[in-house]
Amino acid sequence: MVYYSVGKGERRERAYELLELLDIEELADRDPQTLSGGQQQRVGLARALAIDIEPESVHIVESKE
Repeated sequence: MVYYSVGKGERRERAYELLELLDIEELADRDPQTLSGGQQQRVGLARALAIDIEPESVHIVESKE
């Protein structure tokens, strides 16, 4: 079980701020299976930032299309 030093309400507020920052707030209530791969990556980044993990441990893979 993981315990966070930040309360649920504060994490939720921070998550919505990050969704706005990443311009993906419309994805907040979507089922994860309905998101594209890129959308899943952006949501994952927002989650990582919301719980204040170290930036060095966040890896984003961009396609070269």
